[in-house]
Amino acid sequence: MGCGSSKADGPGRRPSALETMTMDQVGAVSLIQRWYRRKQAELELRRKCCWQVFTDIEYNSEQEQLGLNNFFADLGTLKDALQDRKQKSMKRKKSGQVVDEDAIKISSLYSTDAGSHAISPETEDKLFNRPNPPTNLTVAIMKDLIKGCQDGHVINVKLAMSILDESFCLQRTFPNIRAADSRTTHKITVVGDLHGKLIDLLMIFEKNGLPSAQNPYVINGDFVDRGKNGTEICLILFGFQLIYPHSVFITRGNHEDYLMNKRYGFESEVVSKYKVKASILLRAFAAIFSALPLACIINNKVLVMHGGLGEGTDLRMLSGAKRQSYVSILRAAKNGLGPNGDAEECRQVVNALWSDPGRELGTVFNQTRGGGCIWGPDVTEAFMDKYKIKMIVRSHECMPNGFGWAHNKKVLTVFSASSYYAPGSNLGAYVRFDSAAAEPYIVQFDANGRLKHEREISLREQVGIVEKAAVKNILEKVFEHKHDFERAFSKVDPSGSGKIPVGVWASVMTEITQLKLPWRTMKAHFVTLDANGMVDYRTCLDSVHLDNGHGINIEDEEASETLYTHLGTLEFIFRLIDTDVSGSISKDEFCMAVKTLNRYIGSEEVTDEESHSMADAIDLDGDGRIDFNEFTESFRLVREKGENEGDQISIIAENHEVVV
Repeated sequence: MGCGSSKADGPGRRPSALETMTMDQVGAVSLIQRWYRRKQAELELRRKCCWQVFTDIEYNSEQEQLGLNNFFADLGTLKDALQDRKQKSMKRKKSGQVVDEDAIKISSLYSTDAGSHAISPETEDKLFNRPNPPTNLTVAIMKDLIKGCQDGHVINVKLAMSILDESFCLQRTFPNIRAADSRTTHKITVVGDLHGKLIDLLMIFEKNGLPSAQNPYVINGDFVDRGKNGTEICLILFGFQLIYPHSVFITRGNHEDYLMNKRYGFESEVVSKYKVKASILLRAFAAIFSALPLACIINNKVLVMHGGLGEGTDLRMLSGAKRQSYVSILRAAKNGLGPNGDAEECRQVVNALWSDPGRELGTVFNQTRGGGCIWGPDVTEAFMDKYKIKMIVRSHECMPNGFGWAHNKKVLTVFSASSYYAPGSNLGAYVRFDSAAAEPYIVQFDANGRLKHEREISLREQVGIVEKAAVKNILEKVFEHKHDFERAFSKVDPSGSGKIPVGVWASVMTEITQLKLPWRTMKAHFVTLDANGMVDYRTCLDSVHLDNGHGINIEDEEASETLYTHLGTLEFIFRLIDTDVSGSISKDEFCMAVKTLNRYIGSEEVTDEESHSMADAIDLDGDGRIDFNEFTESFRLVREKGENEGDQISIIAENHEVVV
């Protein structure tokens, strides 16, 4: 029996294609397969290299941001002072009657009642420009709203304000940590960072269905900033939550913060869409963001929070935190104090929104981000044992595949913004918990590949697009430090030949950019080599120039380099001085800013004549207002170092100087 032939081996069997090949043909197929695998591996290596570029530059930027956090938080105090001066000025002009509707400042949100954590009814009415008509939202209305957003329409300001008003009232009824129960619906979906990418949210709805009583969602923060549709995402999510308050759970991320919104794009988005009404909406958004819950627990087993844990994370303390008092988590991270000077509560709240998981045991301060901590697997283990939690789902970090596991698959990171850095740079993902399944069901997607009129591209083309974006980011970094590079190269090339070994060039690139990238592998994108394999480093420096889309034209190359490096800081300052959020600075706003700033830092008083002279010098077209281009073209940020002092930033306009 054991020696007999099977039917498949009988005379009627057709030989396989491999059996009919000659040895030369088999060798050719094997060669093609090896070539294909090698090319695929090369493409994957290039893709990983690009990912390292994107993440290193982002984290390097956040490291630089750490040095500016204190400055930004202090400028927030400056803005409060500016608005106070403006309000007093308006009172004097109108015989004691406040006629400026923008005089209600965001800082008023910090005045909370210790019992209810709520701002006063009078302040609420002014913040939300009450009365507002009821929304009377239905699923049909929400579908029409989504269709309008897809067609590029801006949501009507009256409807927007009504949604924000009702949503604020609803948020205040929720506890800091909401409880979600999927045992009746048999499923619940968690969505991570969206960062203003409406196309990703709509793809999730297409794949997973719209929110409903039978299809609950947890939205885990960071739905604004960076992308161009944060406003639409907010209003769509808040709208569905108004219809299904017990099936839509929205937690706060570190970007639901008015100071972050000034830096990373949400404020400018609202201004561009709503013009003169923007300031009213921005105050309402700031109020709602401060009222969002901090976490959500699914079936008493899965904790969902934007950032994560810290040393001694205490859910009882988080549950009792006065969350509405944290209008800016960034400011809280800087001050280290919560309401009534409570440092421990502040630390717990900041960790919940800013922390990241790490491999090392214990916790360390998160130097990269400037807020929260990096916590280890032992911290996760102790927390889960204490609260009988089975899993932590968090967001806050972009993942190449849209998700990532940590701490022995007990911590799951979900990031829902696909193509976050560049088209094809990463997948988006969402996670669904089904009551019958032991493990979460993770769905990956790339919304960018579904854009209308866009053909499907090959992996090689996709990597090429990502690589081009990565190279562009590096060249911007080179431009920021162009003169630092010139000085560094002159030290390693004292003869001025313009040629240095590849290894030396790579070391200089790492030292100046502070980016630990595979420079040798990437050299072809930045420099040319001579016949002896020496790098002509001048080819890299000669290829970069200022091209940032702001229409800024400065003849002095060194000044333009410095300006480009600090452009984000300048824009932040510009938005602080623009107290009425009009998109330009009036001379009165500028003069008040100069005088308040000098008083704030303890400098000598600037006279009205001097401040008006400065404003006239900056108002290049003489129309009585200072737009952003005039602001940046007339100002140069110069870093000065004293012998016994730290760095100072001097803002120089014509012959006038104000030291910050």
